[in-house]
Amino acid sequence: MNRRHQEPLPVGFEDVVPPHADRHEDVLYQIMRDFRMAGYQCVTPSLFEFETHDYITTLHSVDNRIKVIDPISNHTMCLRNDFTTQVARIACTRLGSMPRPLRLCYQGDITNAQSDALIPARQFKHVGIEFFGAESERADSEVILMGVDALRHTLMSHITVDLNMPPLTQALFTHYAIQGDDADDMRKALNNKDETFIKTSLHDDAAHIFIALIRCAGKSKDAIEQIRHMTLPPSCQPPCHAFLATAQRIDDDIHIRDDVTLILDPLENRGFAYHSGITFSYFARDARYELGRGGRYIVDDDDMTLQRHPHHKNAVPRQKTPLIARHKNREQAVGLTLFLDSIMRVVPSATTAKKVYALENNSRDTIARWRQQGVIVIHAMCKGDKAFHQRQARLFQCSAILDNETLEELL
Repeated sequence: MNRRHQEPLPVGFEDVVPPHADRHEDVLYQIMRDFRMAGYQCVTPSLFEFETHDYITTLHSVDNRIKVIDPISNHTMCLRNDFTTQVARIACTRLGSMPRPLRLCYQGDITNAQSDALIPARQFKHVGIEFFGAESERADSEVILMGVDALRHTLMSHITVDLNMPPLTQALFTHYAIQGDDADDMRKALNNKDETFIKTSLHDDAAHIFIALIRCAGKSKDAIEQIRHMTLPPSCQPPCHAFLATAQRIDDDIHIRDDVTLILDPLENRGFAYHSGITFSYFARDARYELGRGGRYIVDDDDMTLQRHPHHKNAVPRQKTPLIARHKNREQAVGLTLFLDSIMRVVPSATTAKKVYALENNSRDTIARWRQQGVIVIHAMCKGDKAFHQRQARLFQCSAILDNETLEELL
């Protein structure tokens, strides 16, 4: 019988085997270590939640969760589809009394019911951080640069951070009364940098503002200067000021990191459904897809949801001084998620650790000492002559044999 016809895995799911699984774990450990050394505490959200916690459906136009019936309660359960919403729920319930700002990190798998046209996989490994109760651009910069450093420590080079401000787009839409289907069409045009559509759809003043913001997209220093000298409607200035403050701080900090480029694209809004401030994505020279993304959002403690944040014309620019921002039942947060599957496609291969084949005449203390030095030690499982053990050692890709406390290199 053909074993391939007995494959137990659904479409879009796969097993990860050596050596790829080993490299996955090494990279994941390195990233999580970076996060924890910066004070981010680990949380492990539940794999399932009841469908009644429907904050996911309020944030995305399509509910892409895998659903099953709980055999105990007979209620519908959903397999994890997004970490941010789960970590936000934990932060404002189980950890609601902890001091702010609160730094949390996580890692694990998410699943989708339907696959993307370009990416057939439906299971993905994510690792990330969430920073609750911090409102200043210092928090935005910390989170963004945590992602940069995590990627750099995987030996990845030529990293690009793409910085966006979706509330600025919404503020402009509100000012120029762009609504409904017109707003959807305009968002597509902005994402595609379609100046012709913008010119034919808007009056001259509005078209001039949108096209000027599109054309200023580029490397941080030039883009900051261009945006700073633009004259925007008064109601659109607060999100613009916040964007520039964060961009300037990141630009100042990022120069000490080699091979990192900051790109400003203020009107890009693809995929940022619930973000209330700065958003960002990570790319690398050899990466086909984005390596991670994140941004600022608002958590509502009452119903544990992430709130869409319409821009208000009476809003004031975000101040630089306060770090704690927990007003009544709404809490500011900023976070990032790194996509390990995308990272593994471009991260350099690791140098294989030395591997030794140990005969049964070695003490456990000797083997333990070698392992503490980072050497992989494989026990011999059967007796044999020297030639037999040499064949076994080569079979397991060992470079030496440990014989009676003595290391003998294989030729």
